[in-house]
Amino acid sequence: MIVKMKFLNIRGPQDDIDRVCDVYLSKYEMQLENAITELRTTDSLLPFVDVNPYKDLLNKAEQFVALITDDKAIMDVEPKSLDEITTLIRDVNHDYMTLNEQKEVQKKAKDEVQGKINTIEPFRSLDFDFHKVMNYKFMEVRFGRISVDNYDKLWKYLMDDLYGIFFEGTRTESYVYGCYFVANEDARKVDGIFNSLKFERIDINDEYAGTPEEALAALNLSLEEIAEKIDKYDKDIEDVINNHAAALKSARRRLSALSTNFDVRKLAARVETDGNQEYILVGWMTESDTEGFLSDVKDDKRVTVTVEDSRE
Repeated sequence: MIVKMKFLNIRGPQDDIDRVCDVYLSKYEMQLENAITELRTTDSLLPFVDVNPYKDLLNKAEQFVALITDDKAIMDVEPKSLDEITTLIRDVNHDYMTLNEQKEVQKKAKDEVQGKINTIEPFRSLDFDFHKVMNYKFMEVRFGRISVDNYDKLWKYLMDDLYGIFFEGTRTESYVYGCYFVANEDARKVDGIFNSLKFERIDINDEYAGTPEEALAALNLSLEEIAEKIDKYDKDIEDVINNHAAALKSARRRLSALSTNFDVRKLAARVETDGNQEYILVGWMTESDTEGFLSDVKDDKRVTVTVEDSRE
């Protein structure tokens, strides 16, 4: 079915464009055209260059709405003012950022503990006290790994003449993890031999008490405690969002409308008439929508509308 269209030229005070879009045009479908292009024969037409002030708020609202887990939350019936919406987004964002920062601190602590676990794990089978062996007065201990091939060479050719003792930990397909003990006076010589066999040192400090097995148990307990804190922050963040779910959904809807209305400027034109700054909007609307729109604005002295029939 062919729908008859009308071409509308809408104009009014420049500072009134948002109200017209929000109160009137938002109720109808209008195919906007570029006013400057359509009215190119008119002198002194300028584009709008304003930056959309609702974009950042809308992005935040969309971010928070995406985090809502309460499926039963419905939008507020009563529309909020822009000031109320701004306050809502600001307050929710403050609580969200505070909790998220605290969560990130715990995540960083978790990564640090996990790193320590990964470092110690290959030495789990060694049966000595970390703190004690690292504080021997007359002996040095070196932790690390050596390739399986070089480890075989170490045992075949050098172990009988080596002034040190090697204790094997975990063995993988490629490496043997472990540590060697050497007297202080022989440390340089033995270190040189291991370096020539590409022994990769792994730094382990003396903060751990007990055996590697006991140190790992303590670290894993710490990891569980941190994980519980992270879960608690996740729950607190979820509560902050869900407690404002209805208001956030309503805010997103309102901000989306305001942002869409503001972007009408991209196709509008500015013009000065008799010293007054005005906007001009042009575009197509169906006959039925045109009738409704004209009825709405007939008593509005700040809106001027001219209508043309469908162009051939």
